[in-house]
Amino acid sequence: MGRALLKPRRGSFGQGVLLIEDFATLRDLADYLQHTLAAATESTFLLERFYPNDPADWVGTTLVNGTLMYGYRKRGHRFTRLSADASKVYDPEGIGGDVDACEVPPEHARLARRAQRALDLPLVGFDLILSGGRPVIVDENTYPGLYPELFAAAGRSLSQELLALVRDAISDRCGGHGGHGGRGGLTDAGAGR
Repeated sequence: MGRALLKPRRGSFGQGVLLIEDFATLRDLADYLQHTLAAATESTFLLERFYPNDPADWVGTTLVNGTLMYGYRKRGHRFTRLSADASKVYDPEGIGGDVDACEVPPEHARLARRAQRALDLPLVGFDLILSGGRPVIVDENTYPGLYPELFAAAGRSLSQELLALVRDAISDRCGGHGGHGGRGGLTDAGAGR
């Protein structure tokens, strides 16, 4: 089977993420969950392949309207061990933050943009790792990190990017020629700029 990660479907901040080392553990855990969560409103999970990686190679990205805004890395204390050779991002308080801006390698940026187009999400973030020399998306975030200081460091304005996002969504809904990645729709004067 190989190793896998079991994640709550609506999880965040690494909470509830378990490393599954073998089939017997998966079988027994599935049986346990079936019997203990039968009445729970949210009892769905994601099972993902585990990719060996180094937390130092982890990169978070934020895309708005199809444009990569910035990359960031979580600070070291935001990682915790799953096993002797596996780690995860973990934030028990669920507050986020503790990030530093970083360059997004070109191959990572291409993969993030391709995934954004495939999902057709105007606002999305991706967590990427490097495994076997190739970038791999390990998480998609529909509530990505919107860090004002990282927007500023990248020469962008969080408020202006979100205004353009809303403007394009309104234009699309009203049959305009905006669209994700464009800046069509309302004029700058009409948008209050």
